[in-house]
Amino acid sequence: MTESNTATSHAWKRQEQWASCVLQFSSQYNDSTWSANQVIGPPKVYPRHGDIVGAWAQGNRAPDEFIIVGFERAVYPEQIDIYETYNPGAVIRVSARN
Repeated sequence: MTESNTATSHAWKRQEQWASCVLQFSSQYNDSTWSANQVIGPPKVYPRHGDIVGAWAQGNRAPDEFIIVGFERAVYPEQIDIYETYNPGAVIRVSARN
């Protein structure tokens, strides 16, 4: 090999970030204690569980309920943690987009 190998080594560091805004949602139980904005920032309910104020609760019982959140920094997600503290198992799909 005649060329020197000068490839830059990138040290990947895991970055943790929480949702910073709610872009859209299908419904919410109310405008305060169970609003869609409750998903912004670190969990307010977890590790507790139950019907506790401080988490988003949908206002309808439709099968197509959703919430779209935004983040401060664009990243390639390696892991997504969702804290379902009441009726776990309700999340059926997670999508990421730029």
